[in-house]
Amino acid sequence: MWIAVVMGMVTASSTANAGPVRCSVNNQDSTCVGHLTTAWQTAPTCPNQPGWTTIASAQWIGSQYSAPQCNYQAAPTCPSGYDQVGPSWNGNSWVGLSCTPRSPPDPTAGCMANLPAGWTITGQTSNTRNMTFPAGISGLFFTGTGDTWVDKCGTTHVNTVLICEVRTADSGFVTWAQDVNYNVGSCGH
Repeated sequence: MWIAVVMGMVTASSTANAGPVRCSVNNQDSTCVGHLTTAWQTAPTCPNQPGWTTIASAQWIGSQYSAPQCNYQAAPTCPSGYDQVGPSWNGNSWVGLSCTPRSPPDPTAGCMANLPAGWTITGQTSNTRNMTFPAGISGLFFTGTGDTWVDKCGTTHVNTVLICEVRTADSGFVTWAQDVNYNVGSCGH
């Protein structure tokens, strides 16, 4: 019996060895290939920031995701010379833009804010001397007390016509000046 068992084992092992080698040519199945694994992939998305929208989402294309198709809309702005409120992004478009014309500065207020130390204003007057100004400059005429000056005869005078120069385009302050009438006659005249 021992002989029969040993002979059976030899025959069985030679029969097993006699068959084709597993995973050889024409002897392959799904257990023969290596495992294909990759890390989990998250689909890319468009930026989640104001102005961005998604035209087409990313699609799985077999081994990876395609890039999403994104669109950016810049926020609208008001033209120069306007004050702006808004806009805000509602997820699809910009809404709530409000443009109001900017008020030009008050030239008198700008002049008074820059009045030289020691000067006082008592009123406003017109251009009594028909003075001309450089291009782009206008003048506002005031009565008051400006600098003092001494004529050639030693007489002290106080300038009483004070001129505030402003930009014609936007009424912004430029400088203060004085209308000075120096005594050109002889002393005692």
